[in-house]
Amino acid sequence: MYGNLAQAMIYALVNDSIKESSISFHKKLKEVHEWVLWHYYYGSYYDTKFWRHAKNISKSFEYSNIFLKRIDYVKKSCDWEKFNDTQHFPTHLQGEFSYTDYAIWLFNNENFEKEKIIYQ
Repeated sequence: MYGNLAQAMIYALVNDSIKESSISFHKKLKEVHEWVLWHYYYGSYYDTKFWRHAKNISKSFEYSNIFLKRIDYVKKSCDWEKFNDTQHFPTHLQGEFSYTDYAIWLFNNENFEKEKIIYQ
């Protein structure tokens, strides 16, 4: 985020467009916020007060439509048996994090959920 803020400030100074730069920075900040929060969605092996709270917050959060569309796109398009990191989001879904970032996170956490069910 420091790099994004620096880019936004440079853009604002060079192009004399503080408002446009601010909008772009806040868009990126929201995407990072959703990305970090999403990491708590499935919880943890550790059943602690922190993890229960974090999981509850992440499950009740109103994620943006674009974020949900990225997740849906990965779930529908990723071949988990032959996964490779050459796939990309279409232009209208691109953001701060790559297709591979989403795919690996989903793959790891879907397996985590399956393992929890098996071990319970």
